[in-house]
Amino acid sequence: MGDAAPMAYVEFVDRENELREAKPPNPQPPQRAPLDPWTKSRMSQQWAPPKEDNSSASES
Repeated sequence: MGDAAPMAYVEFVDRENELREAKPPNPQPPQRAPLDPWTKSRMSQQWAPPKEDNSSASES
């Protein structure tokens, strides 16, 4: 079972007041030496700051 309707198409037209210059491509970042998996894992860890103890501050 098909659809006998003709295929539609969309035509894009550039309007004079909407033309703008293309941006230059971003330069590639410099290549870094690959790290071994252990070093990479240690460097990517994020530690929470030390927990503040508010109970002793409220007593004095």
